[in-house]
Amino acid sequence: MKTDSWLLLLYGLPTKRNAERVSLWRKLKKFGAVQLKSSAYVLPDNPANYERFQWLSKQIQDGGGEATLIRVAQIEGMPN
Repeated sequence: MKTDSWLLLLYGLPTKRNAERVSLWRKLKKFGAVQLKSSAYVLPDNPANYERFQWLSKQIQDGGGEATLIRVAQIEGMPN
């Protein structure tokens, strides 16, 4: 997939939040997010995906976790 930039979501959830963790994983899969590492997912940068990651960030924070949304131009090792 050719894109000029990516959205990177980094997050952490409290260890006792298994239900929230599974729910988040299902939503990320539904959105087509690609897992880079544990708790690090990417999507192509476009308005719809930005809104999705913003919404997920809010859900994570409301559940007692931490979330960071980053816009990046290039990720080494990521297919175009």
